[in-house]
Amino acid sequence: MKLAGRELWLAAGAGAVLALLVTAWLVQGAVGDWKDAAQLEKKVAEKLRLTKKLLAKRTDVVTQLEALQHKLPRYATDRDVTAEQMRTLDRIAQEQKFGLGQREPQPEGTNGVIHEITIRSAWESDLSALTHFLYAIQTQDVIFDVRRLTVTPMPSTTDRLKGSMVINSAYAVTDEPAATHTPAAAVMTTTNKP
Repeated sequence: MKLAGRELWLAAGAGAVLALLVTAWLVQGAVGDWKDAAQLEKKVAEKLRLTKKLLAKRTDVVTQLEALQHKLPRYATDRDVTAEQMRTLDRIAQEQKFGLGQREPQPEGTNGVIHEITIRSAWESDLSALTHFLYAIQTQDVIFDVRRLTVTPMPSTTDRLKGSMVINSAYAVTDEPAATHTPAAAVMTTTNKP
């Protein structure tokens, strides 16, 4: 079959258009991939910058962590820490005239060398006693941390509040016998007022 000049030009034109369409389709996919790669490169560069920034602060963070770990009270493995921490909370509450209700200690948790006890408690008090109790808890350094606090007014009176709280108590464990260690909580006083 022999093609005339006009048919030959028509076939060449159709072939060129087809080649342009295929090229455009391939370039469009490559441009999309290039944009995705550029965005990924920006994200990786930002992550690298943040990582370098964190690594530069690592020594400061490790120093702060070691200082906090030295402040933690240390208990022997054979000591009942839950009962002692609950007695400490009772003592603080009594000193501040704060009405702690039923306390429910949760199972002990461990995060590396730091051990934690969570104590859930209902309470009833006035605003002043609540404020003084929270201040006394916070001045115990890293021993106690109020994780959750709910406050509602009591319906029968205008100056009384009630609620619940979750208090975490952190400490470290040592292998030495219980008689040789006095926790920092027993040494600290909570007579400071805000």
